[in-house]
Amino acid sequence: MSRTVKASMFALAALALSMACSAQSPTIIAQKLYDQVDQSWANHDLNKVLSFLDPSYTTIDATGKRISYAEFRKQTTDNFHDPALRIISMKTTVKDVQQPQPGRIVVYFDAETHIQHLRQQVGWEPYTITGSAESTWQKMGDQWKLVANHVLRTNTTLDPQYAASRQQQLQDRLRAIQRAGDQRACTYSYNGC
Repeated sequence: MSRTVKASMFALAALALSMACSAQSPTIIAQKLYDQVDQSWANHDLNKVLSFLDPSYTTIDATGKRISYAEFRKQTTDNFHDPALRIISMKTTVKDVQQPQPGRIVVYFDAETHIQHLRQQVGWEPYTITGSAESTWQKMGDQWKLVANHVLRTNTTLDPQYAASRQQQLQDRLRAIQRAGDQRACTYSYNGC
């Protein structure tokens, strides 16, 4: 075999190997996409969050309500600009990925979001929102775009440590009110305390 043929075969083998190594599994692609989405939320970058969505995007919430791209965009924009809402962090964990056709992946994932909501008389209350969903991503040119989302379940809970401290504060306040009430009752009693 000539030296040129051997070099060509080696070059083709190296190219095939590099292409195989650079081709990522759908699961890795999906997790990287969601890592970018999570980071966009953490950075409070509304434009970046919305850039992942294709204009054909629709979502179905946990109650079965269909939400269009325009409505979702408005809700997301309103949430970003709501002074009584802080989105602290989001973590998405990909559980399963299916690839029904090249350039399209269906992702099943769990998500955990930590937010704070400002209440007039209480201050900032921390909440955790957990849930699972199914999303469909479509490769458009060199970018992946989110085209559909279906929220399967969601649960919102008050942060347990905050709830425990708040419960203790409320119990202390109730005891103080009861003591003050007992003292007032004693002060106005006709037969003394």
